Amino acid sequence: MIVGQTSHHLPHFNAQPEQFTLTRRFRSASLVREHGTAGGMAMPIAHWRSRLEDDAFTPGFSHHSIILQNAGSDARRTDSPRFAARRSAPGRIIVMPAGMQAKWRSPSISDRLHFYLRPELLDMVAAELEMPAPQLRDDRVFVVDEALRALLERYARNLLLGDGSALERDLLTIEIVVCLLRRHADAGAWQPPEARLTPCQQQALRDMIERHPDQPLDLGTIARAVGCSPVTLKRGARAALGMSLHQFVIERRLVHAAGQIVAGRPIVDAALASGFSSQSHLTSQMRKRWGCTPGALRQSRI
Repeated sequence: MIVGQTSHHLPHFNAQPEQFTLTRRFRSASLVREHGTAGGMAMPIAHWRSRLEDDAFTPGFSHHSIILQNAGSDARRTDSPRFAARRSAPGRIIVMPAGMQAKWRSPSISDRLHFYLRPELLDMVAAELEMPAPQLRDDRVFVVDEALRALLERYARNLLLGDGSALERDLLTIEIVVCLLRRHADAGAWQPPEARLTPCQQQALRDMIERHPDQPLDLGTIARAVGCSPVTLKRGARAALGMSLHQFVIERRLVHAAGQIVAGRPIVDAALASGFSSQSHLTSQMRKRWGCTPGALRQSRI
C-alpha cells in the first residue's frame, strides 16, 4: 500500500524498505545512521558498513534502490560474467531496479549509502514529464555519474546531518528521479513539456510563503495550497519567481527576519520567527546570500 499518492504529494513508504530489512539481518552489516526507514518518506536513506566474505543474494525487491559507494574498492557483483571486471570505488553508483536479482561480495569493509524509492514515484514524475513508462536499466553497476552523485550527496547531508529543510529534501528527491529517468532508464528520445503556473497559482504561491514565514513547509503542503502537483510546482516556480522555489523561500524569510532585527527584536527570536532552525542557521544564510550577518545588519541601522 502506498500512502500519499495524490496529486499534491510524492508517493512514499509506509513501512521499512525490504532491502533495509534484509541488510539488517546480515551479521557483518553495521548501520551507521538512517532517516525515514520506518515509513512516511518518499526516499528513505541508510548509511551502512559491511563485509561480505560469501556471496550475498538480493532476491529482488518491490522498490528501487540507489547505492552510493563511500569507501571500499573490492565490492563486486558475482552472478554474471559481464560484471566481473567492475569493482567498487568511492563515488561510484549502483542502480538496482525493483525486481532485480543479484549476488554480491565484498571481502573488505564497504561503506555506502542506500537510497530507497517506490516505482510509483518514478511513474508519477515520468507521467508529468510525458515520458514513456520508465524502466530503470539493470546494468548500472558501479557506474560513474558525477551529476547524480552530487545530488545524492546533497540529499544525504540534508537528512543525515540535518543540513537542510523538508522543502529542500522534496525538491532534491524530484531532481534525483529526473536524473535517473534521463540517464539510467530505457526511455528513448523525449522532450518534457513546458511547465507554467497560472497567474492565480503564482499569487497563491507567493501568498503561501509570505503568510507562513515561521512554519516548516514541504513541497506537498505548498502544492496543495497552489493547486498543482509537486512536479509542476517545482518546474514552474522558477519562471514564476525568477529563482528556484527553495531560494525564494529563503530570501523571503531573510527579509522577514531582517525587518524584525532592525525593529529591535533579539536575533535568535527573529530567526525562529522567520523559519530558521537557529540563530546560526540565519547567520549562515544571511552571510551566504547577502554578504553580511544579522549583527552587522543591526549595527548598520542604529
